[in-house]
Amino acid sequence: MIPFWKVIKRAFLQKILMIIFAVFLTFLAWQAKSWTEYFNHYLYDFLLAHQPIQTLPPSQVVIIGIDNASLDVFPEPIVFWHGYFAEVINAAKQAGAKALGIDLIQTYAAKKLVPKIDLAFSRSLRKADRAGMPVILGYRIATESFTPHLRFKLSATDMGYLNIKASADGAVRQQLLYTSNQKKEKKYSLAAQVVKLSTEGFNELPKKIFIDYRFAMPQVISLSQVIHLYQTQQIDKLKTIFKDKYVLIGSVTAKLPDKPVVPWARHQDHEGRIHGVFIHAYIIETLLNKNHLKQLSKIQTWVLGLMIALVSAYLFIQLSPMQAIIYQSIFTLIIMGISWFAFQFYWVLPFSLIFAALLIPALFSGSYKYATEFIQFNALKTHFKSYVNKEVMQEILANPGEIAISGKKVKCTIMFTDIRGFTTLSEDLTPEEVVTGLNAYFSEMSQAVKNYNGYLNRYLGDGILAIYGAPVELENYGALAAVQSGLEMLERLEQLNQQQIFPKIAKLQIGIGIHTGDVTVGNIGCKEKMDYSVIGDTVNLASRIESETKYHKSDLLISYNTYQLIKQQVEVKFVVETQVKGRVKPVKLYQVIAIKRQKT
Repeated sequence: MIPFWKVIKRAFLQKILMIIFAVFLTFLAWQAKSWTEYFNHYLYDFLLAHQPIQTLPPSQVVIIGIDNASLDVFPEPIVFWHGYFAEVINAAKQAGAKALGIDLIQTYAAKKLVPKIDLAFSRSLRKADRAGMPVILGYRIATESFTPHLRFKLSATDMGYLNIKASADGAVRQQLLYTSNQKKEKKYSLAAQVVKLSTEGFNELPKKIFIDYRFAMPQVISLSQVIHLYQTQQIDKLKTIFKDKYVLIGSVTAKLPDKPVVPWARHQDHEGRIHGVFIHAYIIETLLNKNHLKQLSKIQTWVLGLMIALVSAYLFIQLSPMQAIIYQSIFTLIIMGISWFAFQFYWVLPFSLIFAALLIPALFSGSYKYATEFIQFNALKTHFKSYVNKEVMQEILANPGEIAISGKKVKCTIMFTDIRGFTTLSEDLTPEEVVTGLNAYFSEMSQAVKNYNGYLNRYLGDGILAIYGAPVELENYGALAAVQSGLEMLERLEQLNQQQIFPKIAKLQIGIGIHTGDVTVGNIGCKEKMDYSVIGDTVNLASRIESETKYHKSDLLISYNTYQLIKQQVEVKFVVETQVKGRVKPVKLYQVIAIKRQKT
């Protein structure tokens, strides 16, 4: 027959292997582009469309739209509109615009047919540049026939490509701000050039950004209306429209089809489309905002996925099915909340990896747990049914080879607490009032112990015996944790005193004694009933120190041993060097004032 501790050890190794395998499957599933891209896009679009509508600042972009009205007023083909564009550029320049980008490709020159309009257009480009308003002409990368005419290239400030790459589902979510050739020469997009050449602080741009469609819709004014205001010299009205604005010229009519699909925008049509010039406008707004929607780095993504997968696997490995489902549900809600708020703060988390990390480890770990839980549960009931404390059970499972009724010697910190004069104070109380008040008192004090990983060993009438550093090891043998618990107990006592949990007792006072040293801990009792206990001189001295608190009018006293372990972390006042009952050497006692703040 295989020894029981070997069975436990084998089960533990199986759990570790199962967790590792579940994490591996998580990242393997994440590599499947067929579903991850769809899932990421779906949740990204959902978050974009369902973020709280906030008061938005006015758009910094104005679109001069080639609309139906402009096509009616100017019936000639757009290739002969250079003169009109010249007037629009002059109008924006006089009105104080910051920069102007043209979402059209000025491929042809009409010098043989109408030479004056080409000349006027070229002059307007040069004058605008000299006046400090950069004019950026649009073109398409890798399409030689779709670049501006040389005459206009030489006159404009620069060019920016109009290419917008859609995701696999056809929606435009991101924009490549620049491309580089083998010589590392950068070619910038239209929106990037508009911002880069007119605004300080944009010398270096990220290569790719998410387009933030949550901004207010850019103002649109008809090209024909701008020309009318310019020709009638209504400069003041033009200034109210264009002053310090980024201006784009582009199509806003269905007669010139240019309407990509977007994830979500306030003015999209029923097909989820907006005109391309609006996309360039949103790119400009995104750049100017500087808080771009960002993704985690590869390392951050892997770390996040690993942490979620480990937590998910751990829950279903360690907890009961119902507990695992409850905690996993809470954990999932927390992750969803974090994803929601992260998006508001311009972080796009890897949704598909998060989903896989939550689901796959839970399924595999849960399956393993359900397959082995029954056997393990029966074994635990048979061998450890006399154990009733959760902390002790965890120690037994973690170190089955050390199970011994004889116990073991460890170094830890012992805390004793006691309500001063409670026997006298409670004489006028009914038994029900005593029990009710003590329950409220112990509930608060116990929480203070648990908050710092202490083990509440037992209640001693109105007193408490707590252990720090056993059965679970703690830093500095639990000295700092015990002091922190003690200070929290005093804070909780003040709140209890405000509630007056005992009728006729206006104020409770407690004494807390803490000492660190060697003790013997073990499971003391018999086959039918065992109890995890701690014995030794350290326990006795901690009790004596608690008794000294009432003589020195101090609520919290610690020994010299405890103080030496944490003197860099606590602020204390030396109280006395005194002889205590049961010890030959005098004992130095210190009153704890506060925990020192850590320097950052």
